Amino acid sequence: MPLENVPPPWRETLVGGALAIALAIVGRLMFHARQVQAGRRRFLSVHLAWELPVAIATGLIGKGVASYYGLGDWQETAAIVTVAYLGPGFVEAVIWRVVDRLLPAKGAANDRPAS
Repeated sequence: MPLENVPPPWRETLVGGALAIALAIVGRLMFHARQVQAGRRRFLSVHLAWELPVAIATGLIGKGVASYYGLGDWQETAAIVTVAYLGPGFVEAVIWRVVDRLLPAKGAANDRPAS
């Protein structure tokens, strides 16, 4: 089925999602290259294979954050690449900060899983 036959809202979602994943792959490759330069990884290793699912997840998270805040094209691009570069540890830290603010102060930080 050609892309022209897809309804416009679906087409925008597909193209936007594909672009977000492509940008996130760039962000994760930047992170991977930094790890290689620091001597913590070899370039062609199993770590590189694990970056693909991380890039997909962080790309879609970055796209959602950009959409939620109504960011423009370039700001959205920057948000996606930044979230992908910082990775899942950054996303987890942000989520826990939000949870800590929303939950009562007593015991909220103690319920956190050990990282």
